[in-house]
Parts: sequence; C-alpha cells; structure tokens
Amino acid sequence: MAKKKTAKTDAATWCVWIGPGIRGVIQYGQVFPVPREDAKGVLPEKIAALWDEGANALLVGPDELPAARIAAKTEGSALWKLARKLAEKAARK
Repeated sequence: MAKKKTAKTDAATWCVWIGPGIRGVIQYGQVFPVPREDAKGVLPEKIAALWDEGANALLVGPDELPAARIAAKTEGSALWKLARKLAEKAARK
C-alpha cells in the first residue's frame, strides 16, 4: 500500500494580501511565498511604497488569515478603513 503524501506547510513561509485589488498592480488574495517580514521586497512597487503607511497590516500570515479577512471586509473596522485609504493613494501614484 502506498503512503499518502500530505502537504506540510510552515506557517511562517507565506503570506496573503487582503487589501483591495488594484488593477494592474495587485489583486485581493494574492499569495506571496515569503514570510510576512520579508514580503516588502516582493510586493509591487506601488504597494511597497506604502509599506510604512500601513500596507504591512494588510499582508497576513496563515494563522491570522480568517479573522483578518473578516475584519478587512467589515465596514468601519480599522483594516477596512486602512484598505480604502491605501487604495486611494495607490490609485493616485
């Protein structure tokens, strides 16, 4: 009998963009195969430029993903407000 292979992922090896999709720049749910701390180097230039303004909060690891996705889509939450603000700034640049 063949052994079933299971995918084992390390929680610190990838992160997901939960901010708004910006046409031609980044899309909602885009996965980056690097830890969150190293993601600034692989983000599109327009988003990396907004890193210190809060873009890093919209990039989450697998442990935070379920709660952060809900918060980012809940109108009036801090993540929702941040996502709207960054979308406006990225669209202007």
